[in-house]
Amino acid sequence: MADFTTVITDAGVIDADEVTQFEQGIIYGVTPELVADQMVSVRKFGVAKIIQFAKYANLASATTALTDGEDVTSTALADSTVTITPAEQGDVVTVATLADLESGGKTFDAAGFLVGRGAGTSLDALAITALEAFSTLRIFPNSATAVTNLGISDNLDRIFANRLFNKLSRTNVSGLNGGKYLGIAHDDCLHDLRTDASTGGWVDVMKYADPNSALMNEVGMYGGIRWLRSSNVTVTADSNGTIDSYKINVCGFNAFGVGESKRLEFVISGPFDKLNRFVNFGWYWVGKYAVIDTANMVQGLCASSVGAN
Repeated sequence: MADFTTVITDAGVIDADEVTQFEQGIIYGVTPELVADQMVSVRKFGVAKIIQFAKYANLASATTALTDGEDVTSTALADSTVTITPAEQGDVVTVATLADLESGGKTFDAAGFLVGRGAGTSLDALAITALEAFSTLRIFPNSATAVTNLGISDNLDRIFANRLFNKLSRTNVSGLNGGKYLGIAHDDCLHDLRTDASTGGWVDVMKYADPNSALMNEVGMYGGIRWLRSSNVTVTADSNGTIDSYKINVCGFNAFGVGESKRLEFVISGPFDKLNRFVNFGWYWVGKYAVIDTANMVQGLCASSVGAN
């Protein structure tokens, strides 16, 4: 999703240097916000009203010895499809050329950063909404069975993190980056995990063999799960009296995907007034995030010791 194009509808709107400044602002603005997009393992592009993802069942283990002189019996692939309907998304700001002149050319820079960041936070919110809508496999810490009976100690500790991992590993779900699962959680929840696991298996991202291989907003790894932090994860206030609840999603391969009919595009357009005083900066995307294989994802619901309790 970091790939994008810049479209200028009127080459006379701004000069080449200003376009470069705008694009640099976009990169600084959009990249740090696309956190949940990293959970995607299936990305498909198609110029159509609907986009279909194929989902295949694993083959059974072939443990019977082959018979000399006889051909092997073929096994048909068992497949199904997940269909999504891409939707238009976008936003635009209008900047006065006078404001840019008075700022010494900084207004266009700011527009690039803010439009880029707006695109990033918007797509991140769409991705998280799709992740959090998942309800096929949900688990709770300790003896809790619903968000309405979560207690302050029902948080993301080592035991709960191991249970999340086990729900996928016990059915041989393949991992993602480096064979690990990817988890995304609120900063409050990851505070609990890092505190509880600091002496028992937590590996801080700065202690990776290659810290440069870390994903955006990756904070560390525990129990076969690489953890991403996001303050955009939904916090439901007072789920049980004064106890807030949080959603945590952990994905294996082919769990989460995105279909795009038009990749992320940043647009410079205008002016539409007679004196060329106003320029529009915006972003446009046609796509949709979706859970592809429900068997390869697990969702945890918990409280946090540092939440608004």
